[in-house]
Amino acid sequence: MLENENRSAPYIGDAEVKPPVPVAVRRLLFIVAVLSDLAAAAVGLLLREEGMLFTLFLLGFGQIFLSSYVVMRTKRARCTKYVAGRVIGTVRHPKVGVLPVISYVIGGKSYRVEGNVGRQSYKPGEEIWVYFNPDDPHEATQELPKGGMVFAIVGGIVWGIGELFLTVLLLSCIPL
Repeated sequence: MLENENRSAPYIGDAEVKPPVPVAVRRLLFIVAVLSDLAAAAVGLLLREEGMLFTLFLLGFGQIFLSSYVVMRTKRARCTKYVAGRVIGTVRHPKVGVLPVISYVIGGKSYRVEGNVGRQSYKPGEEIWVYFNPDDPHEATQELPKGGMVFAIVGGIVWGIGELFLTVLLLSCIPL
């Protein structure tokens, strides 16, 4: 059952929305990610350093978490209206777990969306808030998990550790 105060189906309301991650920040993150990956690959291939595989793992893992947060937040920023939806099934996603398939109605037209928050216990008929883009009701998302910022924090920390490892490996290759 939905937990939020006065929202009741088929109520459509305005959602509180954080602004999207600015385009300049997204582009900068992308450029830094590509450059650090290229530097790590070059060090690994040319210098055959032992710690490169671990460094590449940290860089990639951190970038995946950070980019997941940026994508979720950017999409959620476009979805400024909400409506009650109903779980009509589930889909198993290899990386996220069990995702709900949610049906919702806007202006008498029925829509379906695959949720973005995975867990094992979705039940058919369960109500879930669906946030949708008023300009394109096909674009919708489930309410972001309360720990959604954890993606950004963990991604940033892991990526930073990867960058630190890369810097140490690069410096260890420079003769003094």
